[in-house]
Amino acid sequence: MTAAPRSSLAGLHVLADDDPRWKWDPVEQARAACEGGAAVVQLRAKRTGDREALAWGREIRGLTRACGALFFVNDRFDLARLCEADGVHLGQTDLPPARLPAEARARLAVGRSTHDEAEVRRALAEERLELHGWVYDLAGLQIRYYDADEGHFVTFTPSTSQAAP
Repeated sequence: MTAAPRSSLAGLHVLADDDPRWKWDPVEQARAACEGGAAVVQLRAKRTGDREALAWGREIRGLTRACGALFFVNDRFDLARLCEADGVHLGQTDLPPARLPAEARARLAVGRSTHDEAEVRRALAEERLELHGWVYDLAGLQIRYYDADEGHFVTFTPSTSQAAP
């Protein structure tokens, strides 16, 4: 039986990672995430070959469909398409979203890694991109988040914590 997909990215996002330091492979990590109620499971396969990554992706896609979670693939829109993922998460050195093939752009949600305000602003200028997340300024001991309704960054304080996305 397939669960109804969640319509929002809100909730727990889990990276199912192929790092050898982890006790379980990405499929087992994804299974635990689904059992734990994750809203999104993202396959991060940086160390394995294409065949194994594709096999993991297809198995994780089945798990996420069964529990109603969204499924994203890290870095690889081609793998995301083959796995029938809901989206792809692209880093700063990956193919820019504007260069994705039209079919991929029409079907896949696109996430983007950002590490500072300049990268966030560039990401916001890209088409079909939603911003979810925080900017951590460890040197300045500040945490800021982008308030889409206001169109600017807001410094996180206990008084604004309830308004954070």
